[in-house]
Formats: sequence, C-alpha cells, structure tokens
Amino acid sequence: MSGYLPIEKCDELLPEYECECRKGYLKDVALICQNVSDFDGFNDILSNGSVFEVNTTFQISLSGNSMLPKGFLSGLTVSFLSVDDFQTQVEEGAFDGVLYVKYFYVERSSMKEIPDFRAIRSSLEILAVDNSRLTQLRGDNLKNLTRLWRLSFVNNSIVHVADDFFQGTENVTDFDISHNLLTYLPPSLFRSWKRLEHVRLSYNQLLHVDDLFFGTKPESIYLNNNNISDLSGVLQDTMLKLTTLKLSYNPIERITPNMFGEKLWNILYLHLDHCLIREFDAQIWNELPSLEVLDLSFNMIDKVTNRNIRKYSDRLKGGILSLDHNLFTSLGSVLLYNPVKNFLMADNLIEHLGPEDLQGEQTVRHLDLQGNVIAQVERLTFAKVRDQLLSLDLSRNRIKFLHGCLQNLTNLKVLNLSHNRIEVSRFSVLLK
Repeated sequence: MSGYLPIEKCDELLPEYECECRKGYLKDVALICQNVSDFDGFNDILSNGSVFEVNTTFQISLSGNSMLPKGFLSGLTVSFLSVDDFQTQVEEGAFDGVLYVKYFYVERSSMKEIPDFRAIRSSLEILAVDNSRLTQLRGDNLKNLTRLWRLSFVNNSIVHVADDFFQGTENVTDFDISHNLLTYLPPSLFRSWKRLEHVRLSYNQLLHVDDLFFGTKPESIYLNNNNISDLSGVLQDTMLKLTTLKLSYNPIERITPNMFGEKLWNILYLHLDHCLIREFDAQIWNELPSLEVLDLSFNMIDKVTNRNIRKYSDRLKGGILSLDHNLFTSLGSVLLYNPVKNFLMADNLIEHLGPEDLQGEQTVRHLDLQGNVIAQVERLTFAKVRDQLLSLDLSRNRIKFLHGCLQNLTNLKVLNLSHNRIEVSRFSVLLK
C-alpha cells in the first residue's frame, strides 16, 4: 500500500485511535491523533504493513494523552513528533526502541524534567519543550546529542541551568530559553557552542550575563525584559557577526561610546527602548559603522552630547532613529547633522519649530513629531528639507497657524495635522 494514503480512508482504517491522516513532507505520512491509549496496538498497525508500507516515515501529533509510556513509539521511524496537552507527562524510557526521531516539539505538557533522549542521540536534531513545568535543566539526558542544532525551552518556570547540562551538544546554532525565571546563567554555558547564531533570553530576571558570550560569534541576541543594568558583560570582542541586539526593558541608565569599542562593528539593529537612559552621546555612531536602526524610545533622554558629530555610515542614512517618548524640548537639540531618513520624535516636550531645528546636513525623508506640545511653526522651518521630505506627522499637537511652512514641500506624500487647533474654515488658507 502506498505511503500516500488517501486522506478519506484514514478514519476507516484507524477508527479506534481518533486519527486524521495527511500527506506529510516528501513521502512521510502525517498522523494527527487524540486519546491514544493502546500504543502497542497503535505501533503494530503503523509498522506491520497492513495499512502503511513497511518502513514508512511518520509525522505524529499527539493530544489527549496523560502519559507517554515506555517504548511508546517502539519500532517506528518518526521525522516529526509533537505533543500538545497540558496533562501529558513522559515516562522514563519513553524513547526506547524507536528507530529515529528528528524533531520533538512539546507545545504544552506537564513535564517537570527533560526526558532521556540518549536512545535517539543519533537522530534528534531539534528539541523544543515549551509551555511546560520545567524548573531546572540538569542531568545527563541531553549529553552528547551531537546532532542537536536547535533547542527551545520557552515559557516554563526554569530557575537553574547546570553548567554541564549541554555537554557534548557542540553543534547548537539556535537557543531559546525566554519566558522563564532565570536570574543567572553559568558563564561557561555557551563556551562549546562555536556555531551559535541566535540566542533568546528574553523575559527572564537576569541581573547580568558576565562573559556568557565569551568565545561565541552569534548573529542575534535577545535580552529584552530582564534586569540588566551593565552592558560590559554582554559585549565581547568576538561579536563581529552580531547584527541584532535587543536590550529593551532593562534598567540601563547610560550608553557611552567606549562601551562598544569595536565589538559591534557589524551591528544593524540596536534596541535600547524602554530603559532608564538619560543621556545620548552621538559619538556612538563612530563605534557602530554598520548601524541601520537605533531605537531609544521610551527613555528619559533630554539632551544629546557631541551633537555636531558628522561621521556616519552610509547604511544609517537609510535607517531609523527612534527617540519617541523621551524628554526633548527641541528638535534642533538632537543632532546638528541628522544622519537618518526616518526620524521619530513623537511624544516628547517640543513646543516650537523653526529653521534652526533642521540646519546642517539633513537626510530626513520621514519626520514624526506627533504628540508633542508644538504651538508655533515658523514659515522657514522645513526650507532645508523641502525637496526631500516625503512624510510629515504633526498630529496631536497645539498648532493653530502654519504660517506657510508647508509651501514648496514639492515631494511631500503624507501629511498628518489631525488633533491640533487649526480651524477647519481656515485650513486651505493656512496651507498657502
């Protein structure tokens, strides 16, 4: 019988197991099953050739099981196995006898410990135990699983990770332990992961990550929503491949150029929003020559030091600088030579706009000043950028008169003046 079992025959052939059959990847057969209680009979039907070809590779999704018993997949070849039920637990020896499991994904379960995967160490490549009841990662159950390249333990209650828990898993490239209760990770935890590319530690309670990334060369690090106040332990000299660093929602108070040195030479996206930063030193541009997006929104910045800096990367000229929700009282106090096309300063304390705010070299194309307290806009405010400005948002301010400031903005495509104090009857006149 063909491994491509017609979907309409599946319910007839496996009625007692509440399974749906679908065509899986390549020649795999995908089974979506609920409430399987007799795994011996289930395995026998799948492997004896009466329904499917002998040696068929399966993709199996299970729900409604309180326990996955010892040897529950004995004799089967499984490319993808998923478990999705808050009640599910895994018995010791559950993977005994299974011929092959490539991807094991727990969407929800009651698992309190990592099962013993050593029986499938030669095949397991992706392991995700998410939305479960793990509190610790310790023991030998993952040791020497050399084929593992992706690990995920999202949304558990993990408070401790043993420093040798991942021993022998040197091929890991993607690691996610976000949404847990970690305050600390052993500095040597990633030391053997020379291929590490993506790390997600978001939504924990980490106070620091001193030397955690020493010797690694990740491309992206997500540390948002933690309790990190010092960046010195995060940044390493080996981070020349790092393109994305997210540090949002941490109690970081200062960023200075010497923090970065030449450590983030290729960083493209740097997120420092929702921190406690009070001062921004524009010299950091010299240390971040590849930067395209800098997000400093939702801080307490009221001034920029070294605002006359002129050395910017060409990449940044097409990028984004977000200073939304800070304490600036003047647009011109930010950067004398604005390096970005997308300049966001919504919800600050700006009261007045004049030509001095856009002096020097300007590349801005999209300017967002909504939600300030702007009451006056001088006629020549936008003269410097009149041929390049494409969108302008002045909504949610206190503007009564425009004084012809929008004249000659020849390429302006989007204009938002809503929620101001402009009289509608005079609107057409004000635009002139």
